[in-house]
Amino acid sequence: MGDVKKEKHVKKVSSRDPFDIIWDWLCSMKVNVIVLILLALTSIFGTVIPQGKPATEWLTNIKINEPALFEWYDFIKFTQLDNMYHSWWYIGLLGLLCITITCCSIDKFPVVWRFFTAPKRDLDNNQIKWMPLIETVTIKADMTETIEKYRGFLSKNVSGTVLQTQVDEEQHLFAEKGVYSRLGVYVTHLSLLVIITGALIGVFFGYKGSIDLYEFDPPKSWMWLRDGNTDKMDMGFMLQCNGYETTYYAPGNIPKNRNVNFITNGRETRGRQPNEYVSNITVTDNGKVVDTVYVKVNHPLKYNGFTFYQSSYGPAMTRDQQTGEPRPVFYAIVDAYRKSDGVQLMSNYLVDSTRPVNIPGTLDSIILETYSEGSLNGKSAKFNLYKRDGSSNSFWVHKKYPEKEDEREGDYKFLLRQVKPKQYTVFQVAKDPGVWTVYTGCGLMIIGTLMAFFLSHKRFWIRLDDEKNGKIKVTFAAIAHKNKENFEVDFEKMREKFLAVVEKKKKVKEKA
Repeated sequence: MGDVKKEKHVKKVSSRDPFDIIWDWLCSMKVNVIVLILLALTSIFGTVIPQGKPATEWLTNIKINEPALFEWYDFIKFTQLDNMYHSWWYIGLLGLLCITITCCSIDKFPVVWRFFTAPKRDLDNNQIKWMPLIETVTIKADMTETIEKYRGFLSKNVSGTVLQTQVDEEQHLFAEKGVYSRLGVYVTHLSLLVIITGALIGVFFGYKGSIDLYEFDPPKSWMWLRDGNTDKMDMGFMLQCNGYETTYYAPGNIPKNRNVNFITNGRETRGRQPNEYVSNITVTDNGKVVDTVYVKVNHPLKYNGFTFYQSSYGPAMTRDQQTGEPRPVFYAIVDAYRKSDGVQLMSNYLVDSTRPVNIPGTLDSIILETYSEGSLNGKSAKFNLYKRDGSSNSFWVHKKYPEKEDEREGDYKFLLRQVKPKQYTVFQVAKDPGVWTVYTGCGLMIIGTLMAFFLSHKRFWIRLDDEKNGKIKVTFAAIAHKNKENFEVDFEKMREKFLAVVEKKKKVKEKA
């Protein structure tokens, strides 16, 4: 026996262009899904971990000020999980998502674009074999007349544009509707890119921060930035708080399951459910008052691209000069008259508990010491009057009993209009130049979703074969790329209209 020669079969490995490998990787659905999952998982951290807080506030809120947990704080700061939406890796994930969406769209778009530039006009034999919805009849009629009748049929029931093509001895009529529904997925992809672009505009060119305003304090023009530090930023205009008020539901109108005890304005309001938190704010720009508005929760102040959201409030505090202990600040609104001649010296004048204020036209001054809302005398304020000779005396003024001022000894008569603890109000501030870009993207997403899910590309063909004996074989076929069950019902109605185009006596059913 001859020697058997063994041939070595060497497997040839085709070398691929690195660009093609990268392109296929970016166009992969798996990569898109992985990026979306990573964005979803990291967003959980952004929800759980306070974002943009200074170190001390962050540690207090998360309650990790125990020494054993400090290492986690260092890790979170290093990975920027406390400022995640501005971190390089989160922005990188968004950028990768944009790239993969763009690559997938570019890769698949030429196939869809052919439906616009080169639609399948003729109905060939291969299509007839697999076409799901089809009807064939043989009629005895003139070809030219038949073409015109079925052209009118398609024009009336499908689209005004009917394309006619001749292949050998066959005449083909084609009409379609809803071709733009094939662009729905690309409009949705575009909307995602627009939304992400708007978000990145807000990240790189917008601001987020907070501003605290005390009642009746001088106007403030700067805010604290919330990017994880304590930097200030000048807004270019000023805000002043003219007053803050918490309104309550009337008895009997409290929503169900929303009634317990509350501590408000330094006192307990048992059974009173807060209704609204309202701040009266004056906007001043270039030394001119622009507007005075009431800012409420869900009713923000918008000015010069900034949006101010009512966030929180609290009692104003100061430190006692003798003990150094914090104590609340009170204020009163009063009128003052000189008893000797009845001349009014003060009208709606603000007097608080932090420093004495001068009584106009005199060398005397007055300061608010405390206040009371007792049931007997109602709202009352205790003032201390400092005379020009260095003496002082304290006295109570009752809003409910102004006539008592006439009985009190002294040079001045005071009328109490209001007395209450001084409050501060806090606004969350946002300036996002990309917000309208995001809104545009949301609008495109709605349009793309409607196109993708509620519209369908429907195509209709009519093929006419000349049988050379005065008869014409007419084939009617249709297909839809979505909602095929509903389209079968529509096709059945179309089929009945198709059969009614030529008189029944001229129709002869083709035998199988």
